[in-house]
Order: sequence, then structure tokens, then C-alpha cells
Amino acid sequence: MAKKSSYQAAHNIISFKHKLERVKNLFSDKGYTVSYSYDEFTSVCPKTGLPDFGTIYIDYTPKKWVIEEKSMKFYLISYRNVGIFKEFAAVKILSDFVEITKPKWARLVGEFKSRGGLPSTVRLEFKNNKIVEIIPDLHQNKHNFI
Repeated sequence: MAKKSSYQAAHNIISFKHKLERVKNLFSDKGYTVSYSYDEFTSVCPKTGLPDFGTIYIDYTPKKWVIEEKSMKFYLISYRNVGIFKEFAAVKILSDFVEITKPKWARLVGEFKSRGGLPSTVRLEFKNNKIVEIIPDLHQNKHNFI
């Protein structure tokens, strides 16, 4: 049986969510938002085999759980050699994050470096128990963060 390529594995929903750890939120009765930015995100374009570099921004309002930061870093590093389109990686990251932490609200923005003169930004949000797109107001902050 032939070994699956990284691209095929990604389309079979490759998952690193087992690397994510959560910690009980000791202040679940308080409303607060946590923000992370990880500027060393790397994955591999499955079409060209070239690396995609970017920054992943995550904001969330926790309920019962918060993410353990070291596990989040190792989770994001796991994409380093994976053949996955950066847009799909962004959706997968937020999906896994939401599944583990079960936040009140979450937002992910992925800003990816230019390749071939075309930088890209992926925006999505978890609210009302589903992941939805963010339509950016180009007159506001480019991240649309809080």
C-alpha cells in the first residue's frame, strides 16, 4: 500500500489536537479576553512544496477552560512540515482550539507572507457555537481585534 503524501493526509483531516492541553479557568465567573500571537507559523504548500510563513493571532473569551500556552506553541509547530493550504490550516487551528477549550467566543487571524507577490490574510470567528467568516472593515484595524 502506498504511503500517503502530506497533501493527502491533510485532506483526511490531519490532526494535532491531541497536543493541545487545557487548564481549568479559576475565574470563569469573570469576563475577560486572552490574546495570543505566534509569528513563527510555518506549513508547506501542497501544490508547490514551498514553505508558507505567517503570523497566527488568536483572541478568545474563556468559559471553563483556558489553553496551556506551551502546548499551543508545540501544536502550532506541528504544522511545520505538513502539506496543507494555509487557508485550511487556519480553519483547522481554530476548529481544534474551539473543540479543546470550548470558549464563549474566539477569533483567529492568519497573516501570511507574500509568495509570488501575493500576501494573504485569513479571518474567522467562533460565535453562537459555530465558526463563521469575518468580513473585514478595511477602514478599521487590519486585524479587527478587540
